[in-house]
Amino acid sequence: VKIYRLLVYMSFGILDGVAISDNQDPINTPYPNPTSARLYGLGTAPKQLYNAQGQWLLSTKASSLDLAPYPPGIYLLYQQKQMHRILKY
Repeated sequence: VKIYRLLVYMSFGILDGVAISDNQDPINTPYPNPTSARLYGLGTAPKQLYNAQGQWLLSTKASSLDLAPYPPGIYLLYQQKQMHRILKY
């Protein structure tokens, strides 16, 4: 039996008024998560996508997001003062 550990180091600047969302409301929760390509359920509010290093990747008002151009990893989706952790495989 092999055991693997995933260590993730993240450093971000301070974003005022932001919280990691544990919201289970399907209207505001991006799905599927984890994903291999596209996220749905985002609504039309402005949103920004960041990588695990805190680098800005895109801003959009689209109701779905295509993550296919990005490598597998952890992404943060900032929308309406909520931060969602997204895992792309």
